[in-house]
Amino acid sequence: MKTMVVLMTMLLAFAIFPMIAAEDVATDNLVIAPAPTDEVEIADAGVTPDSAFYGMERAMEGMRLAFTFNKVNKAKLQIKYAEERLSEVQQMSEEENLEAVDEAQELHDELMSDVEETIDEIESNGDANTTEDALEDMTELKLEAETHSEKVAAVKNRILEMKAAGNMSAEQLAHLTEVFNKIIAKAQEMDDKMAQKRENVKTKLKVLGELSDEELEDIDSNITERVNERAKEKIAKESQVEDDDEIESEVEDENESEVEDSAHGKSGK
Repeated sequence: MKTMVVLMTMLLAFAIFPMIAAEDVATDNLVIAPAPTDEVEIADAGVTPDSAFYGMERAMEGMRLAFTFNKVNKAKLQIKYAEERLSEVQQMSEEENLEAVDEAQELHDELMSDVEETIDEIESNGDANTTEDALEDMTELKLEAETHSEKVAAVKNRILEMKAAGNMSAEQLAHLTEVFNKIIAKAQEMDDKMAQKRENVKTKLKVLGELSDEELEDIDSNITERVNERAKEKIAKESQVEDDDEIESEVEDENESEVEDSAHGKSGK
């Protein structure tokens, strides 16, 4: 039995090493801008708590995190996984599987706590240049934390809309309200921790760089501008990819339709 467990662990490790490397590269400059307030996109739930494969999926996530050594990238990955748990809460709520909702919520909150621990480990020691880099890292993470909070609010609103449509009992609504109160509280706790860490790094930069308040604010404004610009570029690229995929799909449909019409025409003869 022990041999089988070891073999399974090794197989999982070999399976996810390429994905770990890809994620490290992909998250190096990852910035997520706040989504529009009228429509917030939530990550696909994927494997949900009611699936027999849920435990394996979580184990693979744990291994990816264990082999993500850059603290900034690890925090981004933890937030990404927390968003997936949030999506699971939404899907399981729609299916009225409250036990699965509770499981996803608990895992979401654990990830929020993990993010707090990870950002504590982000180094800002050294010279002014190193500390300025850390300030930019924290600006990106703070933006992602704020985006996550927006998504939490969006999911909660969608669940309340389900109640308004008469698809949920008062007892279920009370349970889900308690669930979302926990999620919101944990997300807010992460936001506060992120903001405090950023301010600490900012203060350290002022001291190390011997900066005036005006000089510090100029640097801070430039960093924020760079982060937001990268976020806009990322959104534009994703939007273009979606448009290209949609056009490609339409062309394929038209081609299939033409082939079918041609086939029908020949058969008619």
